[in-house]
Amino acid sequence: MGRNDALRAARLRAGRRTVEQAAARLTTHGQQLLDERQFTVSARTWRWWEGNARAGRPRPTTDGVRNLPKQ
Repeated sequence: MGRNDALRAARLRAGRRTVEQAAARLTTHGQQLLDERQFTVSARTWRWWEGNARAGRPRPTTDGVRNLPKQ
């Protein structure tokens, strides 16, 4: 399984059916964790993370999705 497939699988396991849901939940979690109201993750950014791998692109991690509290 490629790294992008792993990120998508983690998102689906966490119950986030759309990238919009995942981005909104990660934004909320990041704001609470960092105590920073300016922290945001857009759906566009999430799609970029899940998209096709490009050379030189940072490796996305699924830890952030796995650690999201269930709602």
